[in-house]
Amino acid sequence: MDNRERIAKVETEVTSMQKDIDRLYGAIESLREHMDIGFESLRKEHAITTRWLVGLTIMMAGMFGRLFGLY
Repeated sequence: MDNRERIAKVETEVTSMQKDIDRLYGAIESLREHMDIGFESLRKEHAITTRWLVGLTIMMAGMFGRLFGLY
């Protein structure tokens, strides 16, 4: 194997690696978008749950207030 064949082989491998890296970047970007969508829906669910929790806490405080004759 002379130097030209070796250089051609290395260039082919480098090109292949560059294509693989580009595919990985695309997959990472796709995963990031998917995670952003998932976290957005999780934030919405958390906000709804927090509202319910606050409402139930206020309701329980009112029930205990009535029970103990505070008002």
